[in-house]
Amino acid sequence: MSSDISMTESSSIYNGRFYKNVRVNLAYKDMKHVIGKNGRHLHTICKSHGADKIWHNKERQLFHIWGNQQSLESAASALREHVENVVKRYRLKTCEETPYEEDVCVRGSLEGAIEPKDMMHMIGSKGRHFKNVTSRAGVSYIWYDDANHLVEIWGAPSTIGQAHDKLHALLRSTHETIKKYSQ
Repeated sequence: MSSDISMTESSSIYNGRFYKNVRVNLAYKDMKHVIGKNGRHLHTICKSHGADKIWHNKERQLFHIWGNQQSLESAASALREHVENVVKRYRLKTCEETPYEEDVCVRGSLEGAIEPKDMMHMIGSKGRHFKNVTSRAGVSYIWYDDANHLVEIWGAPSTIGQAHDKLHALLRSTHETIKKYSQ
């Protein structure tokens, strides 16, 4: 591993699927070389190592790798190697690292707050509303656990409060929309 590039990892589990974070301290403008056009390089790593998805979180300077546990280490290793090759090829400089916080998970029951049948409105088509909250709050993931009717927020401790507030606002908006169209 190159001595001037810093990469650290953490991992977590959700419903038999796992994710691993790989931090990379390159400037955002240089990530295009790592990611490739339309994510080509990340898709190649996923396909060849059995990971489901890899995406970049620019606020936290890390990549999330999602998939089965057996594929994560192989995909993380391939990603680290790819980053090192890109740094050498383009003679990239590292940037100052943002403070890193390990992801935590906060769970919140939705009992009495919204009916399970109405959760599709809160989540949005193809997860649009949850993805929006995830992005705006800077958390790693927001999941709806339908078996237990609860929401899980995964992210750095400093981002959880903002995600919580945005989810409450989304819940209020969802109630208003449901009320509006049920009259």
